[in-house]
Amino acid sequence: MTVHFSQLIGTPVRDQYNRLVGRCTDVLAQDLGRGAPLVCALAIRGPRREERLIPAQQVGWIGSTVVLTSTVPSEYIAQGDEIWLRRHILDRQIVDVEGHQLVRVNDIQLIRRDDGRYLVASVAVGGASLLRRLGLGKLSSLSERLGAAVPERYIPWSQVAAIQPDAPIRLRVGRAKLKQINAADIADIVEELDRPSGVALLELLDDEAAADAIAEVQEDL
Repeated sequence: MTVHFSQLIGTPVRDQYNRLVGRCTDVLAQDLGRGAPLVCALAIRGPRREERLIPAQQVGWIGSTVVLTSTVPSEYIAQGDEIWLRRHILDRQIVDVEGHQLVRVNDIQLIRRDDGRYLVASVAVGGASLLRRLGLGKLSSLSERLGAAVPERYIPWSQVAAIQPDAPIRLRVGRAKLKQINAADIADIVEELDRPSGVALLELLDDEAAADAIAEVQEDL
């Protein structure tokens, strides 16, 4: 199951007896350096506007409502090394390791594991994610039916370097390192970017490497 973080902001959080606990204001995740970060807590604002953190282990389901597995959820104690998705990622610029700006993060994609825990899978940078966040998702669906689909672009978390507070999000690759990556992998990155960003990335390569990458790209840039 896939969840878009922007749709979680302001979502009601209820206990197992359907009583309102508060509304979700942010999601915390831990990047352990072994794949996608694991969601570890939800930030909640209660009916009296009190702020609290609820452990992810007590989240049973995330949808139009967040459903908890307990009646009296315990408190999560932040360790200081968590990634706050709204605070640290949403609306931040993505650049390569050498500082060349690529795109802005419009949304964040979460996926549910078989054990019920959620992972940060990718960041969304396409026009469709912006429309969804603005509450215009139906417009994106209508455009698709009319044959003029608004692109939905994702950058896998595996391509994101360590998050630094108050700094742009950086990709793990830069211009010098791009020459060491095979054409198929570069093509995968290009396909996750919007058209201008994909073209800009290809322009960083020499002619032969760019030609090889273009040959691997499924969509015409």
